[in-house]
Amino acid sequence: MKEVYGIRVGFIGTVPAQTASMVSPAGIADIEFGDQLEAANRVAAQLQDGNTVNGEADVLVLLTHEGGVGTDCAAIGAADTLYGDLIRGASANIDSILSGHTHATYNCSYPVDGWTDGLERPVMQSGQYGMNLDRVNITVDPASKAVVSLTSSLVNLNDGTTGLFPADQTVTQVVADAATQAALVGSVEVGAISADITRAYTGVAEDRGSESTLGNLVADIQLWATSNADFGGEPAEIAFMNPGGVRTDLSFGEDGKVTYKEVATVQPFANTLVTMDLTGTQLQAVLEEQWQPSRSKLHLGVSEGFSYLYEPDAAQGEHIVGMSLNGVAISPTAVFRVTTNSFLATGGDKFTTFAAGINATDTGQADLAAAVSYFEQHALVDPAPLGRAVLAGTDWASVEVGDAVFTPGERVTVTVSGLNPGQKITGALYSTPVHLGTFAANAAGIATFSAAIPTNTPVGAHTLVITAIGLEPISIAVAVVAPGAGAGTSGVSALPALGASLAPASLAALLLLLSGGLIRAHRKRQARSA
Repeated sequence: MKEVYGIRVGFIGTVPAQTASMVSPAGIADIEFGDQLEAANRVAAQLQDGNTVNGEADVLVLLTHEGGVGTDCAAIGAADTLYGDLIRGASANIDSILSGHTHATYNCSYPVDGWTDGLERPVMQSGQYGMNLDRVNITVDPASKAVVSLTSSLVNLNDGTTGLFPADQTVTQVVADAATQAALVGSVEVGAISADITRAYTGVAEDRGSESTLGNLVADIQLWATSNADFGGEPAEIAFMNPGGVRTDLSFGEDGKVTYKEVATVQPFANTLVTMDLTGTQLQAVLEEQWQPSRSKLHLGVSEGFSYLYEPDAAQGEHIVGMSLNGVAISPTAVFRVTTNSFLATGGDKFTTFAAGINATDTGQADLAAAVSYFEQHALVDPAPLGRAVLAGTDWASVEVGDAVFTPGERVTVTVSGLNPGQKITGALYSTPVHLGTFAANAAGIATFSAAIPTNTPVGAHTLVITAIGLEPISIAVAVVAPGAGAGTSGVSALPALGASLAPASLAALLLLLSGGLIRAHRKRQARSA
């Protein structure tokens, strides 16, 4: 309550029901978040019910941490959202609504049932970071205390680089001193990157619903911090990072050098790293919680070695169709040591399954300290590969093996294209088996490798298998023939009889019949921005 020129102004403050999922649950234990429209109207009625015991106000202003999207006032007022409901349903006792949360900038006004003389209620939001100020001029009849005029405007406080109004000198000095010290600490080089490491984007806008190289890198860092030789606890096997905790990109710039400040601005929340035990069933539940009915998808960064296959359009609770760790399928009953930050560990962003983990231990390591240490221990940090989250139901690679007919001792050259840059694949020839090695795709998404067929390889039908973590293997029929034999002879004629028995039991094999020429196989193509 504030008294201005003899007029009592009441301010009603509300936060959205989803506050419980936007802050660390540990900090709001035992607090329930209800319907803010009901709350605002209840208090508005109380403050103008004539009962001085419970407080009375002549003018009411609603301050809400809820907001619209964009600048179109018609769309904001008509939106089928909780904020739209608040605009349309707010009590006629409330004279203006000042909002926040969405960082939008708008100055709108809407008619209110019961209001006369053409008055409309201002509904405003001033953007972000002190760029603007909401201004509402309310004229009140001093005798009747009735509101007779309402006008609103946005006051620009900053032209983008400097303030447009005189600064408070005491505050200015505090800020200057802090900035000087921060510049010294922040300018210290802690490491280097080989290329830009970024969040996911849709055009120029950040996309928290897609996989990103930076989100995966942060998960890699947190796994390393809780599993390296210096870690005193039980080593972790998998790590997860929430996209909202990654606030800016790491840019290569001119030389790839990374400063303390640049690392700090990626994760500015000072969370600590927490380890816990989760079963395979709980891991699947965590991944399912990326799709939440009341909000857009939030794509978790996941650490190296962990991968999962998903259907984006599946029913709630049925998106995840497979998980693996280091190429081994995850059993529902198996238990894994998992790392995440303290925000997620207590169920933040509605990832409630983390809060059900057992043997949870706060390591005391700050996420920033872990990241700085990682950069100091790694001479050059590469962008983490995409493809740890794999779309089901599409092709993922093309494999070329020439005419697929070889003689013992001959060198096989295999080219795999359509990969993500840096994606690792492994080749093996069955049924001997002969491991041809593990190879990484180049910047163009192509991996080429060569290996000799052992001289003791039996003549006949064989299977070339290409695998990648989290993906169904590609199986290609090849033939080894006696020296001097050609296509269409010996082992080639036996190829139609090949079956999954020649490959590991897990193969959902696509066996190609040889008809001479170039052999190509296509299997589950992972999205570039899964």
